[in-house]
Amino acid sequence: MYKIKKQLLICVLIVLVSAGFFTFSQKGDNNHHNDNSVRIGFLSYLGSTEDEIQNGFDKFRVFLSEKNHVETNDKFLLSIMKRPRVIKFYDSIMGMLMDFRAGKIDEIILPEIVGKYVLSLGSSFGVKFTTGLLSSGISFGFRKNDTDLRDNFNKIITEMEKDGTLEKLKEKYIGQTNVFSRQSITPTVFENAPTIKVAVTGDMPPIDMFAGDGKPTGFSTEILSEVGKRLGKNIQLINTESGGRSAALLSGRADVVFWYRNVQCTFEGQDPLDELFDDAPDGVILSAPYYSWQKEIIMEIEKQ
Repeated sequence: MYKIKKQLLICVLIVLVSAGFFTFSQKGDNNHHNDNSVRIGFLSYLGSTEDEIQNGFDKFRVFLSEKNHVETNDKFLLSIMKRPRVIKFYDSIMGMLMDFRAGKIDEIILPEIVGKYVLSLGSSFGVKFTTGLLSSGISFGFRKNDTDLRDNFNKIITEMEKDGTLEKLKEKYIGQTNVFSRQSITPTVFENAPTIKVAVTGDMPPIDMFAGDGKPTGFSTEILSEVGKRLGKNIQLINTESGGRSAALLSGRADVVFWYRNVQCTFEGQDPLDELFDDAPDGVILSAPYYSWQKEIIMEIEKQ
């Protein structure tokens, strides 16, 4: 009998959750799946391509199939073992939700707090079960040569942790999901000061979102405003699609992006996923994480 260790279970969740994502699974007719596969929607992952994630996921399933038996009570892991997943990347959460409702994909993967936010808007999704095998976090991403800027951000994040500012912002945004109560954020303007350009997507509410007036707001955006204030520098918010964050950063269109990071893991034997989930690819460096989560919620479309 082969028992999967906790680190192996974590690896499985990393494959499907990529940055702490959780799954919505859709009930219904799957006759269009000749191979019984489940089509999964990801917001474009910055560290790997769609083909790389698919290849790593397929290799992992081969790894599991080579074992005589896997003993686990985790419903999510059991579902992965029973049916293969087909990966599809999306550059926006809206496009992913539209395809889900249209039956073009069978599952959506989002961070736990983002899923709760979607639920709060009165959608037809319901909770199926939860799992807590993966811990993920969010950091700021910078170009590899911008070490001074990265170090300044780290310094401010540490200060905000010590003086309680970071905790207050968590209480204000995390778990508080009413979109209509959010006002847009206008960072402090400093005359003749340098400007830091930051790419925002609005695709991770309440972390990164837009207010009713169409302007940026959310947990990360308010942290940025506070960082700019303490550094005495201007923060310029630049709207971009989720999948365009790396290009915006590396091209110089933006100096900073929000970066969702995963726990690294390995397990006994050759790890087909090890190279897929590096915290940052070539050309990118990260700040210390300023928020993390451990639970993922697997959800389904409620029966009418």
